[in-house]
Amino acid sequence: MATSASRSRIGKLSRGFGSATLARGRRKSWWIPIGITIVLLGVGVWTRVSMENAMRRDLRDGLESILSANVEAVLGWLDNAVKTAEVMATREAVQSISAGLAKTDAEDLAASPLQAEMAAALRDAVETNGYLGHAILDGSGRFLASPRPESIGTRSPVIQPYLATERQTIVMPPRKVGEDLFIVVLTRLGDNGSWLAFVLDPTRFTDQLEKGRVGESAETYAFDPEGTMISYSRFGDDLRALGILDEGERSILNVEVRNPGGNMVEGFEPTTPLKARPLTKMAASALALREEGRSAVESDVDGYPDYRGVPVVGAWTWIDEYEIGIATEQDVSEAYSYVDILRRRLWILFGLLGLAAIGAGIYNYSLQTMRTKVNEAQRLGQYTLGERIGKGGMGEVYHATHAMLKRPTAIKLLPRELADSERQVRFEREVQNTAQLSHHNTVAIYDYGTSPDGAFYYAMEYVDGVTLEQLVTEAGPLPAARAIFLLKQACGSLSEAHALGIVHRDIKPANLMVGNRPAMPDHLKVLDFGLVKLLDAGDAIDVTVAGDVLGTPRYLSPEAIRDAENVDARSDIYALGAVGYFLVTGTHIFEGATLAEIINHHISTEPERPTDRLGKPVPEELEDVLLWCLAKDPDERPISAEALYDKLDALANVGTWSREEAAAWWQEFRVFTQKTSAEDSEHPTLLR
Repeated sequence: MATSASRSRIGKLSRGFGSATLARGRRKSWWIPIGITIVLLGVGVWTRVSMENAMRRDLRDGLESILSANVEAVLGWLDNAVKTAEVMATREAVQSISAGLAKTDAEDLAASPLQAEMAAALRDAVETNGYLGHAILDGSGRFLASPRPESIGTRSPVIQPYLATERQTIVMPPRKVGEDLFIVVLTRLGDNGSWLAFVLDPTRFTDQLEKGRVGESAETYAFDPEGTMISYSRFGDDLRALGILDEGERSILNVEVRNPGGNMVEGFEPTTPLKARPLTKMAASALALREEGRSAVESDVDGYPDYRGVPVVGAWTWIDEYEIGIATEQDVSEAYSYVDILRRRLWILFGLLGLAAIGAGIYNYSLQTMRTKVNEAQRLGQYTLGERIGKGGMGEVYHATHAMLKRPTAIKLLPRELADSERQVRFEREVQNTAQLSHHNTVAIYDYGTSPDGAFYYAMEYVDGVTLEQLVTEAGPLPAARAIFLLKQACGSLSEAHALGIVHRDIKPANLMVGNRPAMPDHLKVLDFGLVKLLDAGDAIDVTVAGDVLGTPRYLSPEAIRDAENVDARSDIYALGAVGYFLVTGTHIFEGATLAEIINHHISTEPERPTDRLGKPVPEELEDVLLWCLAKDPDERPISAEALYDKLDALANVGTWSREEAAAWWQEFRVFTQKTSAEDSEHPTLLR
C-alpha cells in the first residue's frame, strides 16, 4: 500500500508540472526502492533475531522436558527395584533361609538344598521385574547363595567396598564383573549381617533413558562421578569407527565423557592421553552440582563439544541419591537446522531486495491476487464457507452453510499444504472415530470429503456457544453446582467413547463447548478427537511417534508424560479432573515458567485444594472428587467416566443448578455481550 500511494503521488506531480518536472521526479525517486529495501532489511534482520531467540527458548525447554521425563523414568525404575528388594528382605522365608545359609559350612554351601529354596522364594520378584538374578552375601562380601554355583563361597571385590555403609539399601551403578555388566541393588537382611542382592540388566537401565529420544542425533545417557559413561551410547558403531572403542567393545564403562579437543567425526585425531583431557562442559557442570550438593537442571543451547568433539546442545542434572549424572544432548547441526535454513533464505531474500523497484509492482499485483483469493467465496461440495472461527495444529474451522438445507455447519479443513502423511492419518482417524459416537454430548459429524484442490475436510454440528476456557475467562469461577452439571455431561460423552475403546487424550477447557440450545441451556459438547488412542486396536495404524508427549501440557496426566503411547481411559479422567479444578477456581492446577516445570508438577507435585487456591469455600465433597481424579497413580482414580458420573451425581450439599437458572444466565450473558458488541465493534463478543 505504501508503494502504491508513492506511485500515485508521483503521477499527480507529473501531470501538474509537465515533462521536465516528471524527469526530475524520476531522478529523485531513486531513493524510494532503496528506502523500501532498507526498511525490509531492518525488518528481516529483526525477524531473524526474534525467531532465533524464540527457537533457542523452545530448544532449551524441549531439552529440559526430555531430560526431566527420562530422569523420572530412570528414578521410577530404580525406586521400584529398591522397593522390591526391601519388601523381599522382610519376608520371613527369605530371612530364615539366609540365616540357615549363614550357618552352613563353606564346603557345603553350593550343594545345600537351601539354595533351591532361596531361588524359589525370590523367583517371582526376579521374573516379574526382568532381573538377571539374585544373590545372598554375608557382611564380608562372600556369596552365600547365587544362581551360579561357581560363585558360592567366593568374595566379590567389586561388591565388597559397597558393604561398608550404614545405609539400609544400596544401588550400585553398572559395574563389570569379568565380561559381564551388572547393576546391583543390595539391601540388608534383618540383623543377621547378610545382604540380599538383585542383579539388574544395564540394557533396561538404558531403555529408560531412551524414552524421550528425538531426531537423528539426540541421546540421553548416564555417567558416574569419574565421568565414565554407565549407559549405552546410541553412537556405538560410530565410536568404533572413530577408534574410541575397540571392535566388539561396548560403550558402557568404556567411554569417558571428556573433550578430545576437536571434532573426531570430521577427522580430528587427539594427541592428548584420554585421562589428561578435560571433562566436557556438561560433565564438569554436573559434577560441580554434585560438589555443591545442589539439585538442579542446567542447560546450554550455545553449543559445546561432546565426548566425540562434535558440537552439541544439552541439558543435564546430578542425582545424589544414586550418584549418577544424566544428560540429554543433540548435535548443534540438527538442533539448529531450521535456523540455518532461515538464515540461507533470508540471505537470498536480501539479495533479491536489490530488485525492489521492479518488485514493488510485482508485490502490488501479488497482494491484490492474494486478497482476491482470500475474499473469494469457497465451496466444498454442498457447503459454502464463511468466516474462519478457529485454527489449530490439525487444521482450520470455518462457519459454513449447506446449499440446500441452509443448516448452520462447522467445517474442519486440513489444507493441502499441511496434509503430510501423519496429519492426514490423524485427520481421517478423527472424523472416523467421532462418527462412531452418537452421544448427545459429543459433536455430531455430518459429512466428509476432499475439495477439488486436494484439501481434506469434514462437516460437523455447529455449536452456538463458548468453550469452557472462554466461559471461565469471561465469567470467572463457576458455582459448584454448575461445574458438576457440566462435568457430568462430559462424563456422558467420554463413557460412550471409552466403551468403544476410544481415549480422547486432549480433554481441556478449549475442547469442551457449552451452548444455549432450545429447551437445553448449558448443553455441553465434547470436541476434537484428533489425538484419540484406540485401545485393543489390533493391527490398526498408530500414528503416534514413539517418545512423543501428546496433548496439552496443563492437562496431561503423569502417565501421558512418561509414556504417551500407553495410556487408557484414566488419563482422560485425570484431564477432566483438571478441567473441573479450572471451573471452580478459575486457575489451572499447575503453572510454571517453562513447559518442563509444568510437566514436573504433574509428575511429582500434589495439587493445592481448590478452597485454598480460590480463597473461599468450595464444597468439600466436590474437592475430594476432583482430587480423586487428579491422583498421580491411575489405579487410585475413578475406574471409568461412568463411575465418576455416579459420584458427581450423588454429591449432596453442593447447591443446585436448574434449567431455569441456566436459561436466565444465558439470557443475561447474551444481552451483555450484544451490548458490548454494539458499543465496540472492534472487540468481537464470544457469542457473535
